[in-house]
Amino acid sequence: MKSEFWNVAVAIFTIISPIVACWQVHNTKKISKLDMRLKNYKIIQDEKEKEVKKDLIR
Repeated sequence: MKSEFWNVAVAIFTIISPIVACWQVHNTKKISKLDMRLKNYKIIQDEKEKEVKKDLIR
């Protein structure tokens, strides 16, 4: 009885572990893409702010 439980638990773990790992990799890639977009957005915003400041000085 106890051995059956552990066999089922190991089987479930074996099935779920790769699914969770794939999901984590997918989310990590998604977050990396969003982070890159945010950095690019910040760079563009900084450039726009510099242009506005230059125009105000003139």
